[in-house]
Amino acid sequence: INAIECLSKKAKIGIVTGSSIEYINEQLQPGLNQWDKDVLSRLVFYPCNGTKKYEYIEDEGYKETSSSNMIKKLSAKNYNIILGRRR
Repeated sequence: INAIECLSKKAKIGIVTGSSIEYINEQLQPGLNQWDKDVLSRLVFYPCNGTKKYEYIEDEGYKETSSSNMIKKLSAKNYNIILGRRR
């Protein structure tokens, strides 16, 4: 929690995870409750392996600002190739 606060003074921070936004909120709850809007606005979450993006909106909290569907972008065939599955 302290490291994120210190780093946010020098750079915008992106956290990429395979977990959902609910899990991120659970894990970072102490910081999310204590950080001011300057820290929160420099912290961006990319849950679901980066296919979604959540940014801090003042007076609203974290909101999904973009999302992608990898299968639609790549096609089911290419998606399965990347995962090492053949069709």
